[in-house]
Amino acid sequence: MQDVLTFTTPFGIFANRRLVFGLKTAASIFQALVDLLIDELKLSVTTGIYAYQDDTVIGAHSFQEMRNKIRFVLDVLIKYNLTLSPEKCVFFKSASDYLGFNISHNKIQPITSNILKITGFQPPRTVKQVRRFLGLCGFSRSLIPSFPELTECLTQLTRKNVPFQWTPTHQETFKNLQDVFFTKPVFRLPDWDKPFVLNTDVSVQAISGILLQEHEGKLHPISYYSKKNTLTDFLSRFPVNRTEISNTPQDEQELILPIVETHCNTINATSDTSLEISTSTWLKEQADDTQTNEIIQLLKNPSLKDSNNILGFYIDPTTHILMFKSHRKSQAELIVVPKSLQHTALDICHISHTGLDKAYQIVSNRYYWKGVYIDTKNFVLSCDQCIKNKSFTPKHASPQSNRIPTRPGDYISVDIKGPLPN
Repeated sequence: MQDVLTFTTPFGIFANRRLVFGLKTAASIFQALVDLLIDELKLSVTTGIYAYQDDTVIGAHSFQEMRNKIRFVLDVLIKYNLTLSPEKCVFFKSASDYLGFNISHNKIQPITSNILKITGFQPPRTVKQVRRFLGLCGFSRSLIPSFPELTECLTQLTRKNVPFQWTPTHQETFKNLQDVFFTKPVFRLPDWDKPFVLNTDVSVQAISGILLQEHEGKLHPISYYSKKNTLTDFLSRFPVNRTEISNTPQDEQELILPIVETHCNTINATSDTSLEISTSTWLKEQADDTQTNEIIQLLKNPSLKDSNNILGFYIDPTTHILMFKSHRKSQAELIVVPKSLQHTALDICHISHTGLDKAYQIVSNRYYWKGVYIDTKNFVLSCDQCIKNKSFTPKHASPQSNRIPTRPGDYISVDIKGPLPN
């Protein structure tokens, strides 16, 4: 990092030995250090320690467990020469405010100051004020069921080329949102020893899910998952059961511990794009393709199963799709893509127009065919939208350092002006 922060003065070349304030990447660099500390703590402590920047929270079930965890944290800080400010530290509390939420025994709720900002917000008069109000409410959206449906009316006012006109409908929506926070939405903390219940639903306006857990004979919400249904036109072409499948989060961890999550766009970035190619399409195209059909016939013929041509290939017992098990560390189970669907598969994986490395990572984690890297490279480099929208910044050489002059005339520069005589 010192190489990046190097600067030249008349007295020589200097570099910062510590991370300075005001640096654009200072926050991400410090968070990377914090993540390394947390990873080291996980080797000694199973769970219950979280950190965001310089805010660290430690959870424990007993006084002795808390003492042990604090000792582990302090040992790691001493090891890396990091210090704490005693005035900013609080120990052995049954409740604590952390990242805008109040965490107490078995429950999470927004802090009082944030609730007062929302309930005391005056009816917006401009689009900017609407965005401010939605931003305040959206910070706690994981605690509110059906949040996109509640805010759809106000969200329309923030769209481009939509004139601002505050109607009684907007006032009613505004009041309903404030009433939600008057009741102080509360979550129970998850009990990892008990099973979870995942309840999902989808409508034209929104996609939602609730993670529940039973306590004292009743199901209590652990977290809500909701977002605007941006696939309305696409999903309208499929039956209801297909639409229901698409709204299930790929990882239930999206619904757990919303405080520890970063931003909602992290959740929105994960979508089941494989739904765009149906099982029947895979079966038909694999059967029509000469190469994939040959492998299928070899797998179905027991007498030819020792052939090296089918090493790693198998037929999925549920979908009957030809698959390939990767021999890499991930041991990923990949769909074998016939020639006719390779362009479609690349289009699906490059839908967010990522770079070559990221696009190849996505493709290689889902699909398999020979020459997948070359095809991915050619597809990404020839993408019209990427060529139009992405700017390719040329690399510039780093500034050269000069020796400090010791006397006048130490350096002599000569410019030659032409044309010179023959």
